[in-house]
Amino acid sequence: MYRIIYLSSAENFVDEVELEKLLLKSRLNNKANDITGILIHIDGDFIQVLEGEQEKIKNLYQKISFDKRHKGMIIVANSEVDKRQFQEWTMGYKSTNYKEINKIDGLKDFNRAKLFSNNEKIALTFLSVFLNSHRNHVNF
Repeated sequence: MYRIIYLSSAENFVDEVELEKLLLKSRLNNKANDITGILIHIDGDFIQVLEGEQEKIKNLYQKISFDKRHKGMIIVANSEVDKRQFQEWTMGYKSTNYKEINKIDGLKDFNRAKLFSNNEKIALTFLSVFLNSHRNHVNF
């Protein structure tokens, strides 16, 4: 099992209708390729986790990297893992903002600079704390 966690920022304003279309297409493609993960949208920034067979994940990431709707892609983690973290979601999704994130215990001083620090430990901590408080509120 292979996992990539990457960050990016929207090139332009992304509305919920456009994101819903993207999610519908992604979920269908991911299901067909046995890929799972989550996309979190935070005030125009994205953190995404993709899990699956290594070649499929790397091919998908390469395709995503050419998508002109976002910029500044940074891989914060890419490695073999023992098991899926998001086995129940072909693509979980949650939209939030930094103000709301700061209300979560353990993320009180979290901001864009920390998210984009290109630090795997910070990204994994963010995902863990965020999902512990929001797992039941993620759309899938």
